[in-house]
Amino acid sequence: FTNKSHFTMKEDYSDIVKTYESLTPEIVEQYNNSSSMSKIRIEGPSKAAVTINKKLTFVDTPGPNNSSDNSHRKTMKQALHGDYDKILYILNSTQLSTTDDMHLLHDIHETVRKNPTIPVYFIVNKVDEFDNNSNENIEILRQNVHKYLQEQGFESPTILFVSALTAKLVQNEINNQPMSRKERTQLRIFYDMMLDEDYNLSQYTVHGNEKIANPIQFNENLTDEQKKLLIHSGITEILSYL
Repeated sequence: FTNKSHFTMKEDYSDIVKTYESLTPEIVEQYNNSSSMSKIRIEGPSKAAVTINKKLTFVDTPGPNNSSDNSHRKTMKQALHGDYDKILYILNSTQLSTTDDMHLLHDIHETVRKNPTIPVYFIVNKVDEFDNNSNENIEILRQNVHKYLQEQGFESPTILFVSALTAKLVQNEINNQPMSRKERTQLRIFYDMMLDEDYNLSQYTVHGNEKIANPIQFNENLTDEQKKLLIHSGITEILSYL
């Protein structure tokens, strides 16, 4: 993210730079769907509702769950040998213990074993799909994820829990982004559900060997409910680790 008022994009290792006043998900999807494209670099302003006082660069690699494309695993393994400060590993709370996931965790464990100073933060997404009034509640999920990661060789994993959809929809609301009827309905449900203290996902964090406390900065136009919902979504806890 930069202080520019526009977005720039470079394809692969080309010197050609394309400029966009607004970079929509549809434009990015066109690049993602291109069979001739292996890497793109995007720079632009952040309109985040909550930020930290840091300049961040994210290397977003292909996920492990596309076995039909062998190049994805190759790209992922190459990225693990790159120059970076941290590894953020996203886990789907509803699909733990997939074969591809375990293979990739093995690769990451080997990387960390050879470079023990690189912290790995495991981010468990889609936690909003868990009903705290049922037998499959968030605390049980927390225990299961911790046990699963220890079984993969991570003795003291740092685990953070998030509802990325909640954070996204609040962000859209704050920036007056158009939302579908389904998204508006989901946001109303999140206001009803996620403001409950049991759904404050920040409290479920499993602290490993390292705890970083980056100061969080909220957009000055946020309401108290919007701030609380962002905290409960877990996104502020993740930012504190970046």
